Amino acid sequence: MHDLLRSMLHVPVNGYDRPLRIVQSTSDTTVPIPLTGAQIADLRIRGTQFEYQHIDGVSHSRSLMASMDQTMEFTDRVMR
Repeated sequence: MHDLLRSMLHVPVNGYDRPLRIVQSTSDTTVPIPLTGAQIADLRIRGTQFEYQHIDGVSHSRSLMASMDQTMEFTDRVMR
């Protein structure tokens, strides 16, 4: 069961042709902050380009709207 869950939750840490954007809120109860921290460390080790935004006080589902302006700016930059 452990191996199955690991494979289902695994996010690749390399092989991307554009930078990634990661947004995490201090109030996120869906994705634990330590899990995001470990993922970021793996991305750095493998040289994957990414942008990280830490926001305060919103849930996992509200993180998208709380970071929309920055996400749209990021998308404009990487899609040029």
